[in-house]
Amino acid sequence: MIRLSSNLTLFFKIFLPTFWIVFFGAMTIAIIISEGRSILPVDHMTEIIIVSSFFIAFLALQYFTIMQLKRVEIDSDNLYVSNYFNSFRYPIEDIEKIYKVDLLLFKLLRIEFKDKTRFGKKISCLLKEAYLKDYVSKFPDKLPLG
Repeated sequence: MIRLSSNLTLFFKIFLPTFWIVFFGAMTIAIIISEGRSILPVDHMTEIIIVSSFFIAFLALQYFTIMQLKRVEIDSDNLYVSNYFNSFRYPIEDIEKIYKVDLLLFKLLRIEFKDKTRFGKKISCLLKEAYLKDYVSKFPDKLPLG
């Protein structure tokens, strides 16, 4: 079995959101319960609104981006997808297409299935290109790369 996702997936999916929630959540709660002592040059109610909005906005951004990353492994017949809590196996024939999305620092591997799966019709993972090249060299005609 060959892993296609990068080791950084665990950092981005588990550690970063946990750190954000604990650190900035505690700071937000501390600002809310502090009685009139403001750290920003605005009144206390405005400060609560600003800090709470900042916390919720970045939490939502993380949820819709990095928390959607999956760990992906593949063998000759099946694709294994995990969110680090549940793992599911899908036959390679169920894959409609696979393509790479080039971000500045990272590459995402987007996998689209023919039908909806437990994780949805499309999944994403941080790609380790060497692993994908290794799989394609072993099984050149298996994946519908697009």
